[in-house]
Amino acid sequence: LSLDILMTITSHRDASQQIEYLICAGRDITERKHAEDEIRALVDALPQLVWIARPDGYVTYHNQRLITYMAMTLEQAEGDGWLVGVHPDDRHRVRAAWLTSIQTGVPYEVELRLQDGTSGAYRWFLVRGVPQRDAHGAILHWVGTCTDIEEQKQAEQKLKESQENWRVLAETMPQLVWTTQPDGSAMYFNQRYYDYTG
Repeated sequence: LSLDILMTITSHRDASQQIEYLICAGRDITERKHAEDEIRALVDALPQLVWIARPDGYVTYHNQRLITYMAMTLEQAEGDGWLVGVHPDDRHRVRAAWLTSIQTGVPYEVELRLQDGTSGAYRWFLVRGVPQRDAHGAILHWVGTCTDIEEQKQAEQKLKESQENWRVLAETMPQLVWTTQPDGSAMYFNQRYYDYTG
């Protein structure tokens, strides 16, 4: 039979503050450890990348998916080690947003590019962190997720490029170009239209 025991050692001092003896107390935490192991197994099975941080923002846990994606050890990713995987152009913005959330206690939400530790490619993720509070409102820890939004970002980029191509076409045509909404209100006029109508 194996037990997980939490040991507390307290010293008893004499009048001259010399240690006279130690008091050792042990508490069986086997059930708690078992429950924690089950929760970690559940978190590792989630399709998202999951992390946990202390109230001061020091990241203490990454689920296995996140560790595998970044190709880091838990020790390498701990604290702010995970920032190494953030795209250099995003790091300052991401760190500033995280520090603001830590200082104000407001939920953290940022889009960032995170490097795949195996291939070296970057993918876009939506990262959210929510503070978990005690009954008095003090932050116990932060729980966060990283959701892959690469396909959404690619679709947004294609739409932006398509809109830009349309605008360039509309501005270079020799005709007057305008668009309206279904109710007839104007949405767009090209420069040639403004030049012609004054």
